[in-house]
Amino acid sequence: MYREDLSSSWKVPFRGFFVFLQVLAGCLLILSFWLPYNIYSYVFGVGVGIAVVHAFLRPRASWNWQQFRPFLPWLILYAFFWVSVLYSSDKVEAVNRCGRYLSLLLFPVVFIGMGPSFFTRKRVRLFALIFVVSCALEALCRTGVALHVFLTVPQLEHYRQAGFLAALNEFVGFQNIYITWSDVRPVMHTTFEALLLDMAFALTSIAWIGRDPLFERRGVRISAAFALFLFTLTLVSTNSKTGQILFLGTLVILGIHAWRNRRRRLVGIGLAVVLLSGVALFPFVGKGIFSRLTRSIEIVDLLMEKNLDHAVSDGSTLPRIHCWRLGWEMFKEHPLVGIGIGSHSDFTAAYQQRHGDLKVYTHPHNQFLFLLLSTGIIGLSVFLWFWCDVIGRVWRSRNSFWWIWLSGLFLVCMTDTLFNSLQGLFCFCAFYGLLCYGEKRNPDRIV
Repeated sequence: MYREDLSSSWKVPFRGFFVFLQVLAGCLLILSFWLPYNIYSYVFGVGVGIAVVHAFLRPRASWNWQQFRPFLPWLILYAFFWVSVLYSSDKVEAVNRCGRYLSLLLFPVVFIGMGPSFFTRKRVRLFALIFVVSCALEALCRTGVALHVFLTVPQLEHYRQAGFLAALNEFVGFQNIYITWSDVRPVMHTTFEALLLDMAFALTSIAWIGRDPLFERRGVRISAAFALFLFTLTLVSTNSKTGQILFLGTLVILGIHAWRNRRRRLVGIGLAVVLLSGVALFPFVGKGIFSRLTRSIEIVDLLMEKNLDHAVSDGSTLPRIHCWRLGWEMFKEHPLVGIGIGSHSDFTAAYQQRHGDLKVYTHPHNQFLFLLLSTGIIGLSVFLWFWCDVIGRVWRSRNSFWWIWLSGLFLVCMTDTLFNSLQGLFCFCAFYGLLCYGEKRNPDRIV
């Protein structure tokens, strides 16, 4: 016993230092969507290394390999990606994609040695604060990008001549504005940007509803109100219909959360602010939003009538419908194991042959269909295993924030693919790790 105590005593002075480093690395990872991709990769690698050292310094009784059980579906799915390399049409592309998806394997390592005792209320508040501030900077940056578009893009000149409102409505209504004009294209894909900003909006609102001590300061309340205004402005005017639907759902969940916490006055104030904001923003973005919704509804109606040949593309709904139909047809040819993770060039070629007049898509724009096409029923079954597990965890958490996160994750999975985006992997992996290891099933926690 004396030797064991003596051999482990040297770890104690270093343990606190590496906990500090792990918290710092976690904060930097939370800033991942604001950092350039290469910097994120370096920080991620350093974070993995710190986590391994931290786990080594902890007493062995405090952690074991069982903590990887929540990530087991991911690990199996990632292993199956490598198996699919064998029957992919382009094995070089398959290996490259497996390399890009390495985060699925490494992200669980970041949480080695962590647990509810690691995620103290103070640290969780720090993580949440950094995340919200980063999202507020992103929303502010997006506002600057929008102004830059209004003032400099030649294609909007005739709308500027018609007035600022017309230009802004065209900006909101034109789906492909960021894709067509690459000089003003933001770093983030709008769907994932909307998911991140919506989570920041939810975190801020839940902390306010829960009377977090941080909001006792007047300056914090003013800053939080300004951040909520920025988030609202960006989420309402984003060119992601998924983001707008998620934002409406978030407002409903937050309203229920405030009502259950007996903050009925706050519900009334929030409802009044939302209505006033909607009335104030309607002249600016109302026409653009309604024009987008009208075009989408028209396409859905034509789909029900099986007459999509005469549909006019809205840059979003119609291409996705074509992607889903093509992906389903290709899946039926190889239902058990799919066509392989490196066969997306086959999908691209087939899509271009059928719909060459539209923007070329390289994946089905649906996470479930993406796995069904790439790895067949086997891969999708593993992914559904994850979904059953995460729904159970969210249900047991009794926390409104996790319901909002899960709703956003589901909407993104229905309209895009998580694995093809750095932001998607971050939302998918990092927040899931916090749910698994940081949640104490206390509804009063910030997250």
